[in-house]
Amino acid sequence: MKQIIPGIIFLFFLLPQLQAQKLFVSNAQKLNLQSNSIEVLGKVGERMYTYRASKDGYYLDAFNDSMKLKATITLDFLPEKLVDIGFVPAEDGIKVVYQQSYNSQLVVYVAQLDADARLIKNPQAVDSVRTNWWATQERQFYFSSSTDNGYLIIYGLGSAKDDQLRLRTTLLNAALTPVAQREQLFDFKARPQFGQAALANDGTFYFCLFPGKELHFNGAKAWLYSLDADASKLHEIRIPRTDFFLSSPLIKLDQNQQQVYFCGSYSEKNKGQVEGLAIGVLAAGQDTLLQLQLVPFNEKLRSSSEGRRKKRAFNDYDVRDLIIKNEGGVLVVSEKFYYTHRQVQNYGMDAFYSGFYSRSPYLSNSITEYHYGDILVLDISADGLINRNTFIRKEQFVQEGQNFKSSYLMLNSGSALVFLFNDFSSRQTSVNAAVLSAEGSVQLRKLPHFKGMRAELMPLLGKQTGLTELVIPMISRNQLSFVRLDF
Repeated sequence: MKQIIPGIIFLFFLLPQLQAQKLFVSNAQKLNLQSNSIEVLGKVGERMYTYRASKDGYYLDAFNDSMKLKATITLDFLPEKLVDIGFVPAEDGIKVVYQQSYNSQLVVYVAQLDADARLIKNPQAVDSVRTNWWATQERQFYFSSSTDNGYLIIYGLGSAKDDQLRLRTTLLNAALTPVAQREQLFDFKARPQFGQAALANDGTFYFCLFPGKELHFNGAKAWLYSLDADASKLHEIRIPRTDFFLSSPLIKLDQNQQQVYFCGSYSEKNKGQVEGLAIGVLAAGQDTLLQLQLVPFNEKLRSSSEGRRKKRAFNDYDVRDLIIKNEGGVLVVSEKFYYTHRQVQNYGMDAFYSGFYSRSPYLSNSITEYHYGDILVLDISADGLINRNTFIRKEQFVQEGQNFKSSYLMLNSGSALVFLFNDFSSRQTSVNAAVLSAEGSVQLRKLPHFKGMRAELMPLLGKQTGLTELVIPMISRNQLSFVRLDF
C-alpha cells in the first residue's frame, strides 16, 4: 500500500524545471528473485526503512538520508514460513501485519515496532479462517490504514453455509486494540474478490467487490460498500443509474471536504467495450452518491490512442490513480495493460516421458506475458468535461515473474507529476523521467545518473517517501540496491 506524503491534492502552479538533483544508492546485496521479497516502507523518525526476505530470514534495513546502511534488524518474532506480510510506517514506529497457516487454518497477526524497529508489542492474533489444503499458502486477509494512522482495519472473505460468503472485519486503534468487529453474509453466485479500499480518519471503511478472479474487470459489475466505524451497519452505496456497468473503481478520500471519490471505467453492456469514465462523489456518512458523471471518450481522444481498433482503444487501460484538484474536478491516471498466454513446447527425453503419460509427443508449458503500454492522464473539470488529455508513450514487455521491472512510479510534488520508468527499447536499459506540466506538456528525458550502471529499476516496488523524493529498488546482475532520488 502506497501512502503519498503530499496527499491527493494536486496544486496547479507554474512548472519548474523539475529534474533529479540528487541520487543516493545503497550498497548492493545479493538477490534471489525466486525466493526474495522486498518492500520500501519509507521514513520513520530519522531512518529510511526497507524490508527484504530470503531463505535465511526476514530483515528491516535502516538507512540514513544518503542511503548508508545504519542497522539491519532481524524480525525474529516472525514464523519460519509466512503467507503474506505488510507494514504501516508512521513517525513513531511501524505496525506489522502478517499471515501464517496452521494446517487448514490461516491466521492474521499484528505487532508493533518502535522507530528503531524494536518489538514493543508482541504479535497478537486478530482473525482466522478455515481454508482448503491447497489454499493455505494464499493470502486471505487484507488491511488498510487511515492517513493519520489512528486506525487499522483487517478484512477478509470466508465461506459460509448455503453458498454464502462471510465478510469479516476487525477495526483496531493506534495501540492495536480491537474496537469493532463485524461479520456480514453475502449471496454471490461466484466468489468475488476485493478491489480498492480506503479507511477514513474517523474509522469508516469504504471498499468494493468484483466478480471473478481476472486481472481485468472491464464491463463486469462492481459493488461499492461502506462500513460504519462502530461496525453497526454495512451500507451498499446506491448508484442512481442502472444503465451501465462500472469496472474496477478507485476510491480516494478527500478528508478536507469529508467526501469520497469513486472513479472507474464504464461500459454499456456486460463485458462490452469501455465507453469512458464514471466518476462519483459520496458525502461521508451517506449511502447515495451526491454526484455521478459519465465522461465518454470522444473520437478525438480515441484517434490519439495507438492501435487499429479505435472503438476498443481503451479496453486495456486500467485506472491507476485519482488526484483531486483544489478548484474541483480530478486528474485520472491510467495505464495500458494486458497479458497473454503462450504455449511453449519442449522436446527431448523429458518430453518423451511426459508424452508417454499424457499421450502427447511433446511437453507443453504455458507462459504468461505482460504488456505495459502508454500512460494516459485526463484532466476532468468539476462538471465532467475533459479539459485536456496527455499520453506518455512507452512500451514494456516482460514474462511472468519480471513484472516488477515494468509499469512506472509516480511522484506528485504538488507542482508537477513525474513518471519514472524503465526504457527497454535499446540494447541497454535506460531510465526515463516524464514531467507533466500544468498545461499538459510533457518533458521526457533519460536520467543520466543511471547511464552505464547496467541496472533496472523496480517501479512497482518503489514509493514516494517525501514531497520531492522517491525510493525505489534497483537490480543489477542479481544484486539489489535501493535508490533515493531527490528532485
